[in-house]
Amino acid sequence: SGYESVAEAREVGVTAVKPIDNFSARLDDILARVDDDTEIAIVGGGAAGAEVAMALRARLIKILGSSQGSKVAIKLIGRGEKLCPNHGPAVQKVMMQVVRERGIELHTGQEVVGVENSTLVTKKGDRIPFTEALWCTQGAAQQWLSECGLPVDEDGFIKTSTTLQTLGDPTIFAAGDTATIEGYKRPKSGVFAVFAGLTLARNVRLVARGEPLEHYYPQSEFLGIIGLGDGTAVASRGQLAWRTRWMWDLKDWIDRKWMWNYSLGLPDMPSDSIVPASAKVAGEDALELLKDDMRCGGCGSKVGATTLSNAMKRISIPTRPEIVVGAESVEDCAVVKVDRVLSCQTVDFFRAMISDPYNFGRIAANHSLSDMHAMGCQPVSALALVQLPHALPRIQEEDMVQMMSGACQALKESDCALVGGHTVEGIEPAMGFTITGHMDANESALLKSGMKSGQRILITKLVGTGTILAAEMRKKAHGVWFAGAVKSMVQSNGPAVTILRKHGVTACTDITGFGVAGHLLEMLKASEVSARLSIGSLPCLPGAVELVKRGIFSSLQPSNLRSRHLVFGKMDHEKYPLLFDPQTSGGVIASVPASSAAAAIKELRASGVDAQDIGEVFVDSEAYRIDLVDN
Repeated sequence: SGYESVAEAREVGVTAVKPIDNFSARLDDILARVDDDTEIAIVGGGAAGAEVAMALRARLIKILGSSQGSKVAIKLIGRGEKLCPNHGPAVQKVMMQVVRERGIELHTGQEVVGVENSTLVTKKGDRIPFTEALWCTQGAAQQWLSECGLPVDEDGFIKTSTTLQTLGDPTIFAAGDTATIEGYKRPKSGVFAVFAGLTLARNVRLVARGEPLEHYYPQSEFLGIIGLGDGTAVASRGQLAWRTRWMWDLKDWIDRKWMWNYSLGLPDMPSDSIVPASAKVAGEDALELLKDDMRCGGCGSKVGATTLSNAMKRISIPTRPEIVVGAESVEDCAVVKVDRVLSCQTVDFFRAMISDPYNFGRIAANHSLSDMHAMGCQPVSALALVQLPHALPRIQEEDMVQMMSGACQALKESDCALVGGHTVEGIEPAMGFTITGHMDANESALLKSGMKSGQRILITKLVGTGTILAAEMRKKAHGVWFAGAVKSMVQSNGPAVTILRKHGVTACTDITGFGVAGHLLEMLKASEVSARLSIGSLPCLPGAVELVKRGIFSSLQPSNLRSRHLVFGKMDHEKYPLLFDPQTSGGVIASVPASSAAAAIKELRASGVDAQDIGEVFVDSEAYRIDLVDN
């Protein structure tokens, strides 16, 4: 839109249509403000701008009714002398007719060069007033393309050959909206990006094998379909144009099929595993385990709670008098008394669950620091444990830089120093940290055993990273779902616990591999109390409920379900499986006095924490348990 950020554009009343993510929500905000005096300007006289204008008129009629919706002023401004300049005269004639039918005010030959006081300023000096402005101009090159040292065309797009290799460096490929094929300049349209993508995928493999590359020659004509907002569409190819209802049905089918191919339509990834004879001899349990050929990363790669507990019971654990909280407890950190200071220690380590090394480093560090935050300890120093895949030294170096840069960002946010570490090579990336912290001996650590009857139970992050990461491994997670999970995992629990301290928290733990139910049951057992949870109030990441409905779970989920005999009530609720979903860098569960809960939630949310009150603590004559109730 010509503005440095969405926020800057919004300050002058401009809403960018591209990038399309979140535009729907912004458009809903605009439509909620519409009245008889509203003037909506759409900047961009191409097919996209015209399509937005038609759809907007139809939406206004649907919301406000035919009479009022037809009266809201819609202005379409294009710098070309013709509407839809990249289409033939037949399409332009049809579109002009439709614009008149819909009562849309058309301004052609007007290049918008500025915005002043809710007025569009054109290059000719004309001023077009508006209440709301939607920016839907043609694709523009990002500035970094011109700054990266590769040859660019007059519009700032990287120049490539027909093999999609950049002219400045044959080891770098470019396609789609970042590039222009020399000698074949085409509009920035999805149809060209799609076909270029096929050649790109093949050529990357061919160049790696040292084989001759394929050439992509973009077509000069293509079928274009412009929706008119009323269930009809204008289709064009070359100099031909048709306006029919079935063309809209065709466009809708093409678009939906395309999206389906990249979501529900993706084939299941084949398993290359071969069941060894030894597994058949070992029995049904071993065969059942091998059915899950995708083992999760992150906290989904942890050993199950039952397996871990049983193993530790069989070990004679050494100890010393200085150990206040040791390996025999269920607490998040070990606590060692040194003079008048309590030294806190914790360790965590897991395989990568995302391909972005920087964010993986942030997640791994935040996950390790979370034990400290949950117990109210100040992290002081960290030792890194890093496993890098086998690769050329320069590639390993770059992976190390990215992972450690992300980790150091998280450590700095918690005022924790990196003091050393150890690296090894392995099959896949993995990372963990040994964290040492401290607290004054006169302070009380936030233990799991501090829950009291009548308190409210709060949770500080949305739940569902386990199922979303499992779906991402199978290429079945929507991009926005995965992005939401990553955003949650890189968030530190430190600020949330600091706020909870102010509101009288008495018990706290972070939610990791054993899920909400597993970690809450640890607290209930240690505190000799039970919990009553409002299952409908469990806050979940976008997409999490849908994925568990489709039967997509983390490989640790079956182990976590072993504790379901202690969970009663609304077990048929759609969120029930997410109680057992293993969380990577999850939030904390905390209990606070009922009188402080509302204020704590308010302050947490004001600080950007997705906090939710999910239930209450109570005492029961029977053993500890979780009761699930409706809201």
